[in-house]
Amino acid sequence: MNVNECVQDIFHCLNVNNLTLCSSENNTCVENHGYCIFNEKIKPTCLCLPCFTGERCEEEIVSRNLWTGFVPLDEVTIGGATTQAILVGLFGGFLILNGILCLQTYLCKKIRITNLGIYLIMLSIVSIFIGLILIVFTSLVPNVKKLPQPFLFVDLHCFVISKFVTVSLAAMYNWFIASVAIERMLVECFTSYNLYDSRRRSCIVSTIIIIICPLTTLPGIFTVRQNQPPQLRLVQCINFTHLGYILYATITHIHLFAFYLLYIIMNIIVLGHLLRHRRRFTDNDSLPTQLWVILCKHKDFFIPYLIQALGQLPNIVMDFIMTCPMANTTLVARISVAFYVIQIAPFALTFYLYTYLSPVYWSEFWNSSPIGTCLIKMNFSVDLPHSKFPTLSISPLVVDDALEMFIHLNDEETVKYLIGPPFPITMDQIKDYISSRPLVSEYPTTFAIRDNKKMIGELCLIPQKIASTYELGYYLARPYWNNGIITAAVKTFLNMMIERISTGDDIRIEAGYLADNLASENVLKKCGFTKTGCEVKMKNAQMFPAVKMARVITSKDQRTN
Repeated sequence: MNVNECVQDIFHCLNVNNLTLCSSENNTCVENHGYCIFNEKIKPTCLCLPCFTGERCEEEIVSRNLWTGFVPLDEVTIGGATTQAILVGLFGGFLILNGILCLQTYLCKKIRITNLGIYLIMLSIVSIFIGLILIVFTSLVPNVKKLPQPFLFVDLHCFVISKFVTVSLAAMYNWFIASVAIERMLVECFTSYNLYDSRRRSCIVSTIIIIICPLTTLPGIFTVRQNQPPQLRLVQCINFTHLGYILYATITHIHLFAFYLLYIIMNIIVLGHLLRHRRRFTDNDSLPTQLWVILCKHKDFFIPYLIQALGQLPNIVMDFIMTCPMANTTLVARISVAFYVIQIAPFALTFYLYTYLSPVYWSEFWNSSPIGTCLIKMNFSVDLPHSKFPTLSISPLVVDDALEMFIHLNDEETVKYLIGPPFPITMDQIKDYISSRPLVSEYPTTFAIRDNKKMIGELCLIPQKIASTYELGYYLARPYWNNGIITAAVKTFLNMMIERISTGDDIRIEAGYLADNLASENVLKKCGFTKTGCEVKMKNAQMFPAVKMARVITSKDQRTN
């Protein structure tokens, strides 16, 4: 008689083996730990559930945290285990990919000089390490029997994945998320805190997190059960004594519930602050309407933490209520796999949650990060046909263009009629300018004119405060003047951008030039602009007369463009 199969379907087992359950008076087994059986040949005997042993099933062989190891050994469980192994491998890959995408974004100067940037950088590094560990061990598990020392690998897997390294990194991950939430709350709600405060605060907090989280796993060294059976070797390093489980559960709950508590507190404080601020200017909307507007406008603060928290909640509840005997059902096996998917999904979407949803970080990804600038060059390049210069093109401005731009904008003749940039200009000013370029509908708005991929000029279309209104700016390096390049570039650039910024409403594009810059006047006229008035512009502390021009692209023209 197979004991494991028997306890899974006790009534079938009784019929097949001609057994009977003991009456309550004769039942010597500990309640819910096993079944008392007997027949004419067998005296009353306890048939213990997989979690227990002893004559009365009084001894628990595993601690409560190991309930996942006792789901039924049937097709569902085997399929679930295979599915879970595949998910772990995919999860590791996504963690590495997201971590790399996030890290190279947060290492850009505009982000890394902030306290938030330090926490986000640490979050990305932790994500990469967790992903690497999961992929390495998941790939080795199917071939463990072929390894020279399979039991050594099993012990290493237990210590690295289950007890020390991955557990510590996961705790760090949650605490860095909490630190990001706290930092954003401080900057949003308290004037004494600034986004660009000294990074000493974030460096100290990060150091504390990195030290404390591994230390919280140390009590588990001294509180594991002794003389464990061989079949538990994969989890023997986390099979705790009663006291050990209490310590383990307490520390785990601190890591998890502190994260939830901080999340709730930070959201309430920020939401209350934003609501009070909004009511100073708009008190006509209902409370639900105001809350919805705030949540939509500040989705990069509220959504990431909400998804991260909700993703972990099902497994936290399961760990809290489940016991080894309760896990002995097919339903639990299926629920475990489903909850695991829900738990890992937010971790595999960190780039979306913490970069894409933030306009500042998303812009920085495209403008300054190595991968973003590479993608821009690949996907947004448009050729400019020209008989004299056959290799002309336009593509988004990137940080790599800073040196060429530095040369252009420190040429006195080139900037003679430019209003915006200071003269002379520094390399840091140029890099800050490039990294701060806005996006419209997730598209770059500042492009470089290139000859054989070398930057020779700039085009930009900057959104204004009035809806569907933009300001056009451009310049061309002096060696390329008087060849019709800038006119062709502006026409191509506007046609491309109109298609991308089109919303169905009329689009107004404004431009201006110093009154004696006749070349710029001719360019704008050829591109469909008309004069709308005059103004005075300040340049190098001097006043200069300037001309304003504009072009309106109607919704009908946009459809036929």
